[in-house]
Amino acid sequence: MLPNSWVHPNPDGTYYIDHSPWTVSTAENSSIPVCTDSLFFGIESAGVGSSHAGRTAVWIGGNSFVTAAHRNDFDPSAYTIVFGPLYDGQNCQEFSWSNIPYRNVYTATSTGAVNFLNIDSRYDYITFNVNRYVSGRKPVKIRRSGKPTPGDPLIMVGHPQWAKTSVEVDGEMTGIADYLLGSYMYTNLFPLQGSSGSAIYNLRDEVIDTGVSAPLLGKYDVVNGCADIFRHAPTYSGRTNAPIVDLQTDIPRHEILVSPIDEVVHIGDVGGNLTNSITNYELRAGRVSTLYTVSPVSGTSPNGPSLTTNPIAGTYSLSPTQPSSLTLSASAPNVTTCGIWDYSVDVQDVGNEQNNYLRHRFEIGMKEISVEPSDGWSVEIFGASVPASKSYKVTNLRPTATTVRARLVERSPTIGLPFFLVDGARLSTFTLAPKGQPGDQKDVEIAVNSAATLPPPGTAYSVNASIDIPDTACALTDPLTLPLTLKTGHQRFLAQAPDDQLFAPSQGQPLGTPVILDLPVSGTAGWCVGNAKLDLGFKQISSTGTELPGISSVLDVTLVSPDGTRAHLWALNAIPAQQVPSYVATEMFDFWETPTETHVLRLDDGVTPPLGPDLLSTLASHPVTGTWHVELRRSSGSGVVLPAFARLNIDGASCGP
Repeated sequence: MLPNSWVHPNPDGTYYIDHSPWTVSTAENSSIPVCTDSLFFGIESAGVGSSHAGRTAVWIGGNSFVTAAHRNDFDPSAYTIVFGPLYDGQNCQEFSWSNIPYRNVYTATSTGAVNFLNIDSRYDYITFNVNRYVSGRKPVKIRRSGKPTPGDPLIMVGHPQWAKTSVEVDGEMTGIADYLLGSYMYTNLFPLQGSSGSAIYNLRDEVIDTGVSAPLLGKYDVVNGCADIFRHAPTYSGRTNAPIVDLQTDIPRHEILVSPIDEVVHIGDVGGNLTNSITNYELRAGRVSTLYTVSPVSGTSPNGPSLTTNPIAGTYSLSPTQPSSLTLSASAPNVTTCGIWDYSVDVQDVGNEQNNYLRHRFEIGMKEISVEPSDGWSVEIFGASVPASKSYKVTNLRPTATTVRARLVERSPTIGLPFFLVDGARLSTFTLAPKGQPGDQKDVEIAVNSAATLPPPGTAYSVNASIDIPDTACALTDPLTLPLTLKTGHQRFLAQAPDDQLFAPSQGQPLGTPVILDLPVSGTAGWCVGNAKLDLGFKQISSTGTELPGISSVLDVTLVSPDGTRAHLWALNAIPAQQVPSYVATEMFDFWETPTETHVLRLDDGVTPPLGPDLLSTLASHPVTGTWHVELRRSSGSGVVLPAFARLNIDGASCGP
């Protein structure tokens, strides 16, 4: 589809198109040649020099065409339609820019044109007519019924960079997605400038699903004086246009319309009834009376299901004013084993040589299940109690009773009992009733094996469970693997005992009566000490009332667990004064409701280990929950010591079964 000014008549009645080698224009140079190893090296494009324009138009029958408008004021009459040479059935003929027969050249008109951008900006389509009916060619059919399926094979036919007809193959439909103002069809095809209006053709259904609306600009790297085209901007790659089927009632139709055109699936058990046993189709002619043929059913096998047509295979006439009907009946009297069969019937539009494939799939005796949820289970055990199990609902989706197997497919890496069980065992086998009948669902329970010896705290073990259909020959559902991870973890406990009264540990010979700070720890029973850290905050004042720097070595500290186990953590004169700073930090603490800098003695086996007879590890494996006690004493003659707080941090681990 070219600007009228680029198409010229020759004296002999043929036509000539302005053209020149494709070059790249930049701000510095208006004619950079394409590199010899580039995708578009050697092509010639419609236009002269750096001036190129045009797009692709698709003939859909009669004198009707469709392309992409891009603008609300697009005027088709400014363009000439030029067809390439006809395919002779054996060889592709070379296109001539300078000797184009009259029969291949048509003048577009604005009369009757419909620009769908003016109706809904999602649809970059315009239909228009040419000055006479096209003859001697086969029109292209747009989709008017059904819809494409992700994975359908696609090709793109058009004129990238305004070159001769090009076909990009090996495309596929990837989905329908919202973009800006509406839904657009996405593919893995890559349109370039000049591809506007190009057909995205569905090879499976032999229809146009969409047309190119937003092509990518040709992108080039200019290196060593030549331009190398590359495919760029993946964000836009494959965005084509809104699906053309949405507009099918408003686009002129010249071909037979058969509906519905979606594939029909027949599901049933062996010897049972089939779904969709009767399918009725309506056939409508285009603008003139035509003939159509109904083909014999293809794909049949002697022991397979049966598909019959009414009327039977043959040639029939169809009037524009009177639709016809076609009925397909499905049954499976001879099927004795599970299987899948694909049949089809071709309703051919004789006048337009277009096919309408009525596809029927039989899935008989096949087995399919769903499992919800479909993810694995990662469980971390905190304490002696085993957590609740995880339940999976298994549902039969087919009318065939199905045996299901739920099992551990790999044993835990330990000698002895497995860490997990499926329905209380390593293997559970059960049968689901046909879909819709009582017993077509079952809950499978995966639980931690309470009889197994759990791994040490902080370690993890993994195992896979599987839910599948053992009858693989009839199974449509792939085995579902459920990764299971068991970790025996730590639970952190924090107990703090603030003290904003003047507790002065009494003097003694050498120790007096202790001040006792209570540290209650609440929580589920079954936790034992893994690690412990003790912070002691002090406000220390001398006998003269003068604040002393740091904590002197006059204290005695003992930590007592809820079960009475004692750890003597700090003894008199445990540390020389010069080492005190490594054990003591400062914090702001509300002492008598006044933020006060408080000296904190930190006791941690791994960093600042206690310097008494015992370490905190003395309390490992003893129960966590209950009331802990900190006993503080001072030696004779020392100043007044005011304990501000005690803070106990415990990493609890499972005490084990």
